[in-house]
Amino acid sequence: MRFLLAIVSFIVAAALIGFGIAQRTVFAPPDALTTEVTTEGDAAFTLLSGETLTSNPGNQDVRISGEGTVFAAYGRTTDVVAWLGDEPYNAIAFDEETRELTSSLVEPDESEEESGSGSEPSDEGAGAGGTEEGETAEAEEPAADAPNPAGSDLWLQEYTGEGEASFTVRLPSDVSLLIASDGAAPAPAEVAVTWPLDQRTPLAGPLIVGGLFFLLLGIGFYLWAISHLRRSRRPRRKTPKMPKVPRQRGYGSRRRSIPFVRSGAGRRSFVAAPVLVGSLLLSGCTADFWPDLSQGMPAASPSASADADGADAEEELPPPAVTQQQLERIVAEISETVTQADNERNVDLLRTRMDGPALQLRETNYTVRGADEAAIPAPQPIPAEPVALTLPQQTDTWPRTVFTVLQDENAPEAAAIALMLIQDGPRDPYKVEYQITLEPSASLPPVAPATIGAARLTVDNRLLLTPPNEIGPAYADVLLNGGNSQFNALFTTEGDTLRTQVGAEAKQQRRDQLPDTAEIEFQAAVADTPPIALATNDAGALVAVTVYETEIVRPVEEGASVNAEGAVAALVNIDGSTRGITATYGEQLLFYVPSSVETEGQIQLLGYSQGLVSAAEVTG
Repeated sequence: MRFLLAIVSFIVAAALIGFGIAQRTVFAPPDALTTEVTTEGDAAFTLLSGETLTSNPGNQDVRISGEGTVFAAYGRTTDVVAWLGDEPYNAIAFDEETRELTSSLVEPDESEEESGSGSEPSDEGAGAGGTEEGETAEAEEPAADAPNPAGSDLWLQEYTGEGEASFTVRLPSDVSLLIASDGAAPAPAEVAVTWPLDQRTPLAGPLIVGGLFFLLLGIGFYLWAISHLRRSRRPRRKTPKMPKVPRQRGYGSRRRSIPFVRSGAGRRSFVAAPVLVGSLLLSGCTADFWPDLSQGMPAASPSASADADGADAEEELPPPAVTQQQLERIVAEISETVTQADNERNVDLLRTRMDGPALQLRETNYTVRGADEAAIPAPQPIPAEPVALTLPQQTDTWPRTVFTVLQDENAPEAAAIALMLIQDGPRDPYKVEYQITLEPSASLPPVAPATIGAARLTVDNRLLLTPPNEIGPAYADVLLNGGNSQFNALFTTEGDTLRTQVGAEAKQQRRDQLPDTAEIEFQAAVADTPPIALATNDAGALVAVTVYETEIVRPVEEGASVNAEGAVAALVNIDGSTRGITATYGEQLLFYVPSSVETEGQIQLLGYSQGLVSAAEVTG
């Protein structure tokens, strides 16, 4: 009976261990799912949506093949669809029933329906954020002809190749992949995606361990049976010793060979058993061999108040205009382009990455340096790195605004540079609207992280100490009249070096230095472009505005003349004038404006950039 139990245990152990090993070998599931599709037609673009890429879990191995250049880039789905605009494209989807990729052509009318939510302006932010009044959808409409998608500021990552491009990503469902050649030729036709499959065999571990248990149980039964058999054959009483029989060689050698063979076989069996048991135990140590017990545990659910107040509010926030990595790439490209334009004084190249007040200052500098390059310094360069602060606008429409600060941590004595970047439409690059050098003592207010972003406030926002559209005129009046200005109490003098350089006292010194034969008049005006205001964490705002200050020097005696100097002389290009000379300087200003709740708060000048923008002889 004991031998029978041992035999049954060994049979059960062999079956369990064999079936457990078969789970990882013969019956093992495939390690990946690969499916490919060939697009038809001559559409220049193919969209591999995030929903398609996430139809199976795990990393996504993408392989694209076609003739000529193969280009692929991924970005937020709303951004990719907005960039496509009314262009027809191939849409790739995943069929759950056939487990294959499918392709269909999306015509322009269908494209407009799909992109409506991502490219139409919203009414959100009338007082708290979003786009300003008057910023309509004209800027959002793409050009008639689709350009080459390579290098667009919307993309989070790009891939290129000749004939084929392969890469591995793990994109979420709200990020899609755009495939093209050069925007004019048909998109690469062959697209294949590979997903890893779940190779876990949760029954393998229990089967192997169960088999080892029955193996040990069978060994126990076998040893028990051997022990019982030996005890049953033992004599019950002591027998008298018999006389020794003469030794016979044949009989003796056969008698010794039997225990020798049995002894050696026993040692080999008991040595092999631990090796087999150990190897099986080690093979079942990985998590893939065992069922995941955590899947059956109930997940912790947030409280009702958190769902009502926190989670829903955060989900309704628009996404940030750019990511940190995306902005670093944009800034590096801007730096390279502007540096090349500065060296060549190439205005056309400069306009691809600058606009507004920043462009105006550099254009004038190029003209002046063309007349006297040795005497006029080049404008302040834009460093490529590092990006010390990223504050993108919360928006999924256009125009989009991003505020960033470039500060080298290894050179704290170098002045930090603040940039206001604007993207007018999905196919437009980000351009520098403001380039401002921060004051040495400036301390930026707390702002939201780059993953959340900030709301762009309207120019007439009354929740601030002063509405953004009134800050420029008020500060210009302070520069003209100093302490006599009615707005002087709005602005703090602490850390304001611009007021020292061109304020009321500096203007009076300029008057005193003129000869009696000449007089000077100062005027101030605000730029036509609206100010840019981004909200801070303390309900205040960072506000960028442009102020123009004009100097008019006239002779006061008949026959007298006035002479221009430096950059003004290079622009006027005359030796002297009996009518007078006018020069206009542009001042890009960055302010911190506190909330209107802070009744005793003051507006702080965080930085400025100043330069000549025009000069001419007085007419009339």
